[in-house]
Amino acid sequence: MKRQKITIFLLIIFSLITTSGYLVGCNESKNPVYPGRKLLGKTSLSLDTTVITTPGIGYTKGDVYKFFFGEHYRKIWATPVEVPIIDLENTHGGLAFSKTGGNMQTISIRLKSAEGKRFVLRGIDKDPTKILPTILKIHPIKGLLQDQISAMNPYGPLAIPGLANAAGIFHTNPILVYVPDEKDTEEFLDGLKGKLAMLEEFPDEEWANTKLFGFASDIISTEDMLSERFKNQNSKIDPKAYARCRLFDLLVGDWDRHSDQWKWAVFEDSIGKVFKPIPRDRDMVFFQFNDGLVLKLAVAINSKLQSYDYDIQSIKGMGKNSKYIDRLVLPELTEEDWKILIKDLQTNITDSVIEKSIRTWPLPVFNQIGPSTIDKLKYRRDHLSKTGIEFYKMIQQEPIIAGTDKDDLFKIIRQKNTTEVTVYDNDEKNILYKKIFDNHLTNKITLYGLRGEDEFIIEGKARKGILINVYGGEAYDKIIDHSELKGILKKTRVYEYGVNRYEGTTQIEVFGTDPLHHYFERTGRRE
Repeated sequence: MKRQKITIFLLIIFSLITTSGYLVGCNESKNPVYPGRKLLGKTSLSLDTTVITTPGIGYTKGDVYKFFFGEHYRKIWATPVEVPIIDLENTHGGLAFSKTGGNMQTISIRLKSAEGKRFVLRGIDKDPTKILPTILKIHPIKGLLQDQISAMNPYGPLAIPGLANAAGIFHTNPILVYVPDEKDTEEFLDGLKGKLAMLEEFPDEEWANTKLFGFASDIISTEDMLSERFKNQNSKIDPKAYARCRLFDLLVGDWDRHSDQWKWAVFEDSIGKVFKPIPRDRDMVFFQFNDGLVLKLAVAINSKLQSYDYDIQSIKGMGKNSKYIDRLVLPELTEEDWKILIKDLQTNITDSVIEKSIRTWPLPVFNQIGPSTIDKLKYRRDHLSKTGIEFYKMIQQEPIIAGTDKDDLFKIIRQKNTTEVTVYDNDEKNILYKKIFDNHLTNKITLYGLRGEDEFIIEGKARKGILINVYGGEAYDKIIDHSELKGILKKTRVYEYGVNRYEGTTQIEVFGTDPLHHYFERTGRRE
């Protein structure tokens, strides 16, 4: 909250200072549209007529303004490109209106094919001013916030399929289209008329059992996936598949990977269910933000808003929006696991893959920023051994280990340089989780028993140890601590409420008599 107030204050001050700069530039908001041509033979998507237009000529500004608020991708937003006109009657066999989608900033329309497959048509330009309080919806604050959309590369998502395919991760296949502003254009497209948009698959249950998503038995949201994961001991998130995705995010600079940016492919076998990630909504790839005086200050406050460059300015910033799921899923992997994944990505994302992927951008756009983006991608790939391990070490600092709503057994063994955590099912027949943490890398481990009558057993001797936070959950739990550490600080802290059983060679620290100590975010939406 404090950072938000500081950010708003800076916007107010500098917007007043630079009002004159804001007026020096193009104020036109409607993009010019020129006739294109008939394509020679219909494409596989039945798109055969084009127009020439720009995604956002209104982002053109004067030099004074850009000094304070950055160059961003303004030239790209104002560059005319040739784009096919969407043909809903024939594209993907014909698409019909399903529902209005999108968040507070993006205009999007859900469409459905004759086969029942869902697609989403999402406007490239956005309106972030909708999230502003009424009092701030005034010039120049509103204009300043809207203007920062120019930090996004409007064509960035087009490069993702080729790169993701080589990386071995699931992906959608966006295509760039123009929505005509004609009298006979369907009313449900009103918010997108006369604008550029991306048409792509919308991963849901209708896309289950297709090659695109590995013939998964189902495709579900993050909220539903986590509900299933916490409910059953035989449900598991695939940590290597998720780590592969997060390494890929480092490559393309996608810092906005909050819980709603994922779908999950469900795979079932004789043991249970495994969830594999499906990244979606790649609007923030190749982001270009901190190239103006005011914005450099904003990045100092919020490190996730970093520009795509050769080096990653802040690994921590790259993990801010995904911190919850990162800490829940990734700590189980070892450094060796990460090294193997990194090597695999470096091997498969070849120079030719990178060059071919970036060349999917319209030629006038590629000519301006394509070669430099290719160079940065290659550099990031070649240096992934460093940045990927740096990300791994950050994840190891404060892992979350969550049990299930069944009766779980947590066994923690403190040793000289390590702390071993193993989670068993209620019969102690199956290991649900096992990891040996390095005492020098990990600051604290937080254990959540959730529902069920859980047992936590802490043993072993060490000179120094990791802080263990135990949140038993709502039911009757047993906490036993026979570990021994040097020093006066207790490194086992229990957060419980109600009647529970405590045993140990030393007095166990129990914090709070508040039922809120049981609270655990089950939806992933706290990001």
